[in-house]
Amino acid sequence: MFKTMTLKKQLLSAFAIVIAVFTGLTLYQTMTAAGMDADTNELFDANFVPAVLAGEIRSDVLMSNIWMRRYLGADETRRAEVRQALDDPYGDIAENYPLIRDLATDAELVHLDAFDQGWQELTSVWEQVMSLEDEGDSAAAEALLSSDEHAVLLDQVNEAVGSELDVLSEQAGTLSDEASASYDQSRTLALIVTLIAVFGGAALAWSVARTVTRKVQGSATGVSTNVDSLAAVSAQLSSSAEETSAQANVAAAAAEQVSASVQTVSAAVEERGASVREIAQNTTTASTVASRAVDVADQTSATVAKLSASSVEI
Repeated sequence: MFKTMTLKKQLLSAFAIVIAVFTGLTLYQTMTAAGMDADTNELFDANFVPAVLAGEIRSDVLMSNIWMRRYLGADETRRAEVRQALDDPYGDIAENYPLIRDLATDAELVHLDAFDQGWQELTSVWEQVMSLEDEGDSAAAEALLSSDEHAVLLDQVNEAVGSELDVLSEQAGTLSDEASASYDQSRTLALIVTLIAVFGGAALAWSVARTVTRKVQGSATGVSTNVDSLAAVSAQLSSSAEETSAQANVAAAAAEQVSASVQTVSAAVEERGASVREIAQNTTTASTVASRAVDVADQTSATVAKLSASSVEI
């Protein structure tokens, strides 16, 4: 079908195919990039941000526990400083926990609920420790802070945060693998399409070039044929011109002969005219003589009549 097209249509078709290939490649790359961007955004929103916040919460829990240790046996000024220092981790946890929960999946909510429950109970124990210390019962405060209850609650909170980080890490790994697979697939397809475009373009260029060559060769053959025809026509015209020149020479000779004949005829006509004029002159003279002869005859007749009458009278 491509071979039966005109050269113009072949060129347009070739360019259309190349444009379609690269347009498809561009669209695929755009879609792949959009998918990778979506994966990146999901990785950032659903994993990176919660992971950072969860890491900060774990750090705040550990820091709070350290400040509680420093609260024991401290004087009033030191206890005031510790209470003020505890406001930072408490405030960070109160701010970050809702953000993590808003981005959490159902699997994450299980660990977050465990953290929330353990955190509430742990802070309640810490409040009891600080109250005992403020009342001067440092032994009871230290005993409560070193109790199994406190240890269990602290482990529960840390374990919940750790489980949340594990889930986020697993999800991040899955999204990372998907992004890597998308990238590999995009790169492989881009390579395949590029090779197809290169070899397809080369094939189209070869086909078009061959068609152009054939058309040029055909045109050259046609031109050669036309040149040969023109040469034959030129030779024929040259022969005709020579023949015409010969005929013109003959015509010129005939014209000279006719001119000579015309001159001869003209001289003869002029001579005849002179003869006619002479004859006419002679005729006029004869007519005059005849008139005179008639007059003489009339006179003679009159004389004879008179003589006849005289003879009668005699």
